[in-house]
Amino acid sequence: MNILVDTNVLLRLSDTGSDEHMLCNEAVPRLLQRGDLLHICAQVVIEYWVVATRPQTVNGLGFEPKKPKPSCAILRNGSRRYRSRTTSPGAGEGS
Repeated sequence: MNILVDTNVLLRLSDTGSDEHMLCNEAVPRLLQRGDLLHICAQVVIEYWVVATRPQTVNGLGFEPKKPKPSCAILRNGSRRYRSRTTSPGAGEGS
């Protein structure tokens, strides 16, 4: 199955203090193990970066743009887990 990974999943994976961190951390490998293809698109990457680098005082994660947290490897090394898409999975399929 093709799955477009939402920005919030990536954010929860990066935010070890989040209540949903463990859920996302367990769900992604489970999806991959069952053979699903995970996709991210440019909008998700942009939204992730905006929130990840926004100060914590204004509902961000507070990562420094020049010094991303190791968990930002989700995006740097994303090709191992995720496929990049320009559109949502299934867009334009069937009518």
